[in-house]
Parts: sequence; C-alpha cells; structure tokens
Amino acid sequence: INQEVYASFISFLRERNELTREPFESVVVPDALLEDDVDHERVRWFVDTARRERKLAAKVGETDEKLLVHLKLMNRKTRALSRAAIMLFGKDPQSVCLSAKIKCVCCAGTQYRRPFVLQVYEGDLFDQVDQAEIFVLNHIDTTIGTRTDSVQAPTTYEIPPRAIREVIVNAVVHRDYASTASVEVRVFSDRVEVWNPGELPPGKTVAWLFDEHESMPFNPLIAAAFYHARYIEHVGSGIEDIEVACAEAGLPQTTVDVRNRTIVHTIWRKTTKETGKTSKKTTKENEATTKETVGA
Repeated sequence: INQEVYASFISFLRERNELTREPFESVVVPDALLEDDVDHERVRWFVDTARRERKLAAKVGETDEKLLVHLKLMNRKTRALSRAAIMLFGKDPQSVCLSAKIKCVCCAGTQYRRPFVLQVYEGDLFDQVDQAEIFVLNHIDTTIGTRTDSVQAPTTYEIPPRAIREVIVNAVVHRDYASTASVEVRVFSDRVEVWNPGELPPGKTVAWLFDEHESMPFNPLIAAAFYHARYIEHVGSGIEDIEVACAEAGLPQTTVDVRNRTIVHTIWRKTTKETGKTSKKTTKENEATTKETVGA
C-alpha cells in the first residue's frame, strides 16, 4: 500500500476508535518546536534534493513548515511535530528514539568476534544511511581502473554501492522503532549482513520478498521522505534491485533470515575457489585496522 492509502486507513481507524496503538513514527513529540528542534540546514538540503530528484513543487519547500506539513510530519493547525519529523530533520534525533542509530562492525574473519572495527552512527536518518554505506565501501575490495576516459580513475567495488545502499535503506525504512535494538551492519570476510529490528508483514514469508510484490513500508512517513530524496522507490522493488545489482557483479544471490524478531539480509562477497576467502590484501588490512582501532 502507498503512503496515502495507509494514512487514510489510520484516520478511519481513529474515527472508529479502533486504533489500539499509535504508529511509533506518527506520535507527537511533546514540547517540540519547529524553530528550536528542527535543523533548518537539513530541511534545505532535503528540499534541494527532492526538487532535483522528484521535481518537488517550489511552493512546498518555501518554508520548513510547509514542507513538514506536506510530508505529514507536522500538524498544520497545532504545529505539533511527530517523532518521524525529529528523526528525519531534528537537531537531536535520538532524543525521541535512542535506538534510532546504525551500528557498523567490521570483523577480520567470518565470525562475529573481537578484535573488530566498530562505528556507531547517530544524527538524522539520511546521514546515518550515508555514513553506513561509506563504512561498508571502506571495508570491501576495490579495483582502480585506468584514466582512459576521464582524468579520474574509475573505482569498482566488489559489491555494487547501490546494492549496499538499498539494503541499508530497507532496514532503516522498515525497522520497528519501538524496539530498543538498533540497525546493525556487519562486514565479514565472506559477507555483509544488515540486521533490522522488526518482522515481516503479517502473513508474509521470506519468499514473498523475492517475488514481485506491493510496497508495504512499516514506517510510511519515513518511507515517503526517503522516496522524495530518491533513496528508495515506492514500488516494492528494493529486493529485486539488490539482486540485479549483485548478479551483474557476479555475486551469489542474497539471503534473508528472520531471527527472533530481527530480519537479517546477507550480501555474499566474492570468494576464491581455492580458499573460499576474499583477497589476502583486504583481510590483512582489516586485521591491522581492527588492532589499531579496538585493541582487545
């Protein structure tokens, strides 16, 4: 379902007093003020991006208030801000959801154990996605081409950046923000895992994810904002896009597991037939970095 249908459905349930729990993202933040709690610069960044990527109407982005009302993140009459508004554009996003962060870990081998590189990214949700993507790209194999067509040598990553970005965005958009767990990105020598606190839609299975399906965002307000900035498409094609990108790079099909109210999406890295491991250069560099960063 799209965001408009979802919003209408929620309004219908409220009118009938059949909504037992307010969706986490739409709950109003007491005492939050547009002038004090919203980062104007991040809103301006979003407006510029949405105009370029989705042809956002000029009048919508005239003021911060008009934009937030348009995205249904702010009540036009009461000027009340939702949790989603603060997580997307707030000066202190973690003040409304302490677990709204991404924990990134790089392990030297195939097991989750020390020593490892650890980074925790806070801030708004857009910035978290950008930083987590950079973290992964910095810890996987790359190939530098030649300057035949431009002054800058092209860089090819073993995992396509668009696949990495898509799987991280999926976790941020579809996670359960009522959970005290955070999104986790784990880089191993043979795979990249993204742990998403949440569950599949009722009645849906993992197989459903890999088939053509409708878009059912767990957090439609957050999803709508990510759509306007072209971080996602509203067509339920995220998994398909990841699979296509990985296939084009010669990678195995990704896997999805549901483990104790957590969805784990795994992208498998390139391996050699002889060792089943990635290049020795990358492994040694990771080991050296983990020792310098973490120690024991």
